[in-house]
Amino acid sequence: MEEKLDLILGELKKLNRRVDTFENEMQDVKSQMNKRFEKMYSHMNSSFEKVDSRFENINNKFDEVKIRFDQVDSRFEDVNNKFNEINIRFDQVNSRFEVVETKLDAIAKQVAVNTEDIQVLKERQQHIELAVMETNESVKQLKQIQDSQHRIIELLSARSLEQESELKELKRVK
Repeated sequence: MEEKLDLILGELKKLNRRVDTFENEMQDVKSQMNKRFEKMYSHMNSSFEKVDSRFENINNKFDEVKIRFDQVDSRFEDVNNKFNEINIRFDQVNSRFEVVETKLDAIAKQVAVNTEDIQVLKERQQHIELAVMETNESVKQLKQIQDSQHRIIELLSARSLEQESELKELKRVK
């Protein structure tokens, strides 16, 4: 952007030099015209017409230069407005990037927290799995004990029935 402005400034300086040269030339032309005017005083009418014509051309050229300067000024205003628009857009983009960076930072922190939570959950899961395996072993042992106790109870029940029947037989025999 600065390079373009420097380029434009350089062009303006060249134009100023050209205008200065033109003005100097104009001064030279004026002085030559004055000398001729004095020399040709006798031919005053024709000289006046020539001078008027030259002045009109000069005025036209000045008008053209003024128009060109106005156009340059207009272009500078357009360029300046465009630069302002670009600056506004850059500011908006920067704001958006800052929001995105903030969100990404928050997401990164949340991912870190989630990773830690997952690790803790994995460790707890391993502990739970161990506890479940130990509980399964205990349940198997309890089932074996219960099965064993059930057989004993059945044996004792059968014996008790046998003894009752023997007692009844003995009571009957007596």
